[in-house]
Amino acid sequence: MKNNRLAFILIGILAIAILAGGAYIYTGTSDKNLSSEKEGKKKKKSKKDKAEPVESTESADCFGGTPTAQQIWELPKKLLEVSGIAWLGSSKVAMVQDQLGTIFIYDMAAKKVERKLPFGPNGDYEGIANVGGTFYVVRSDGNLFEISSSGKLIKQHQLGLTTTDNIETLHHDAQNNRLILGQKDGKKGATEKHFYSFDLKSKQMAAAPIFSIRLDDPIVSCENVQQETGKKKGKKKSGGSVIRPSELAIHPTTKEIYIADGPNQRILILTSGFTPKHYLSVDKKEFPQVEGLMFSPQGELYISTEGIKEPAKLAKMQLGSK
Repeated sequence: MKNNRLAFILIGILAIAILAGGAYIYTGTSDKNLSSEKEGKKKKKSKKDKAEPVESTESADCFGGTPTAQQIWELPKKLLEVSGIAWLGSSKVAMVQDQLGTIFIYDMAAKKVERKLPFGPNGDYEGIANVGGTFYVVRSDGNLFEISSSGKLIKQHQLGLTTTDNIETLHHDAQNNRLILGQKDGKKGATEKHFYSFDLKSKQMAAAPIFSIRLDDPIVSCENVQQETGKKKGKKKSGGSVIRPSELAIHPTTKEIYIADGPNQRILILTSGFTPKHYLSVDKKEFPQVEGLMFSPQGELYISTEGIKEPAKLAKMQLGSK
């Protein structure tokens, strides 16, 4: 009887040991499988994240499209370095040529220079504005020349600017009865490009700029890659090209401000409140050095480019989409 009891006890202990071992094996295997599953998901997620990079909004938003030419006029050799244009109406455009103290009246319909208006000695003339038949021409040293419709010099205005500023932009802001002039360069190490106003009633320039472009602004500092290269458009690039304003024009309807950056083949657009919006990219082969901008009263954009290997050009542009 004792022997039977002892056998039952041993059998019970053995059964408990077997059950405990099975539970341990099951639990261990489950934990191991769960761990492997988590690891697999982690690796899969890692690969997925790596395969689908997300482009930043900042990079995408600095490019606003590439305008295309609807019509192009090749300009004569005497306008090889055309540096400023102004709308006259009836298919006529007033132009200035770098280094010549002469206004050229170009007829787009006849495709030729209709007349010349000499007004002064040779110099680095960069911009022109038409104010009701009176012309204003700016020299890069900031001197402003007021000229009659017949080409007679009325007055030379000294604005207190210098060749360091390198003034190239000049635009008639009719709504505010003023001219807008802007720096292409400025003092070494400057962090902004300033734009000034010349009041047409008092014939005085305000000492403080009416607005400035910050060079570290995310849009302004965005490196706008030419669309034709096939590279990413609007890619943010450290140490990108610094904007060098070569002309300015205000859209007659939207009041947005278009600023040509000739050396970099692009046009910066600001809102009417002077906030950078985006760049337009310009075809480098067709327009290697955009120096002139103007709008017709209907809002048609015209640009002019200096000639380098080909003749200088005037073009009517079609604003495209991204």
